[in-house]
Amino acid sequence: MRGLNILLTLAILALMLAGAFEVGLRLMGAGPQPTIHRFDPELGWEKTPFAESRRVSREFDVSFQIDAFGLRDDFVGPDVPQDAQLARQRARFLERTPDALASPARGDNRRRVLVLGDSFVLGYTVDREALFVDLLERRYRAEGRAMDLVNAGTEGWSTDQEVVWYERNAHRFDADTVVLCTYDNDLWWNSQPAYRRFPKPRFQPLEAGQQPRQEALVLRDPGERTPWERTALGSFLSNLGERPTLWTPAGTDLKLDLESTAYFIEPPAEMVEAMVAERTKAALLHLQQLCTKHGAALLVAPIPNKAAIVPAARERFLAKFAAVEGRIRPDQPVEFVLGLCRELGIACVDARPAFLRAAAAGESLYYESDWHLDPSGNDAFARFLHGELDARGRLAPATKSADFPPLPDKPLRWKPFALWAALTVVLGTLYRRLYQDESALRAYAQVAVLVGVVIGIAIGGSKVVASIPPPWSLLLVLALVSALLTFIVVKLGPRLGTAVELLAAFTRRGHWYLMPLVVVLVTIGSLLVVAASSPLVAPFIYTLF
Repeated sequence: MRGLNILLTLAILALMLAGAFEVGLRLMGAGPQPTIHRFDPELGWEKTPFAESRRVSREFDVSFQIDAFGLRDDFVGPDVPQDAQLARQRARFLERTPDALASPARGDNRRRVLVLGDSFVLGYTVDREALFVDLLERRYRAEGRAMDLVNAGTEGWSTDQEVVWYERNAHRFDADTVVLCTYDNDLWWNSQPAYRRFPKPRFQPLEAGQQPRQEALVLRDPGERTPWERTALGSFLSNLGERPTLWTPAGTDLKLDLESTAYFIEPPAEMVEAMVAERTKAALLHLQQLCTKHGAALLVAPIPNKAAIVPAARERFLAKFAAVEGRIRPDQPVEFVLGLCRELGIACVDARPAFLRAAAAGESLYYESDWHLDPSGNDAFARFLHGELDARGRLAPATKSADFPPLPDKPLRWKPFALWAALTVVLGTLYRRLYQDESALRAYAQVAVLVGVVIGIAIGGSKVVASIPPPWSLLLVLALVSALLTFIVVKLGPRLGTAVELLAAFTRRGHWYLMPLVVVLVTIGSLLVVAASSPLVAPFIYTLF
């Protein structure tokens, strides 16, 4: 029996350690992101109708919902008999979208633009009020145009999946104009039969005299993520184990992910062997043929990456690829797509000049850490597309002049000054009551300074971490926390031995039911001892709390 109690004690200690890592990873933004996707045998994956999700990072906090047709749009679908859960989801969608449309059919005398793309079009990093698709639609309505825009973007899709989706849904949405927004990583993934754990379609390499066609692939459902993979710790360890395939450019010792092949001016062997260009060309040609069949005009609008626009990002890009200087450039993926479109006779537009002007005017355009467009970047892209689409004469005429509505202000999730004031009052009052010999002015002043330093560390640290790419920022946070814990261990000195001896005694006696309380008390007591003995490190320890 004693042996069983000892095993239970060790198990509880292991669970508490895992729980601490779980909470820490989630606080650092390294928790598993919620999914709104489900398997699709033709597309690989699609968005689940009426799914709701929230994406949170250090830079954005966005909640969004999917409509009846798997779009981030306003179609509620017909009111048909459904199961109870779907009926509840549909009712919630109607509550939040009172102007939802029952049918995706285009109204009489109305024009429609359908936008295809990946996460940039889906826009999970911005609210709909700041997403370029919705900004365009609101501008058209303000101008009195009989116009609709449909957002068909899906996270992680490459060009081939977007084309397959359009082939399946073109008749349903009946667009006058189709806008395809490509991004850099489309080029590599157009050549691959799977994206991470999900299979996907792809087109056969386009050969002279042949019509574009899909490769005969059987897409199999990878199944749901395991409960372990749905935890932050499990997701973190799984990501460490799933190392991407790396390649080394000739004459260098660089280790690059295969997506980076798209930045080389002369396609490297890995890109040629995968026939990236021919598969992308086949997808574009098939989309052109589908648009002609359905009477829609096709416009391709590549979204430039941050390094092609923002000087600081370009410097980091060039520094990363210094060993292949002269063979690589951040603009290459856009140039590649524009070249394919010219070769196939597809209308294409280049957003880079508009983005460069906006950047020169001081607009941020992209998030610091995340590579997606921020609200100002979406606004710049919407303004660019507004002019390009209008110039092609396929839109409903405007009846009045109007500009883009102002971007909504994103409220802070908490006000630092208000938090500082509240904590100063509460903690200062407690301090004053515990140490009544201390003057009130001195007590509140000391607490105010300490709370201010702690909040400053939290805000400043968050901004520093947010300015570093995600993999390195996570390692930086882990390194800083490890350094602080090492300092605590050294500072505790002999007291650490006493704490370990106490825990060992409870373990040997098998008091497993007391271990959570003992561990919490020992941990808090140790941190307070270090904080009291070292005023310089005290604010950092209080920040951990």
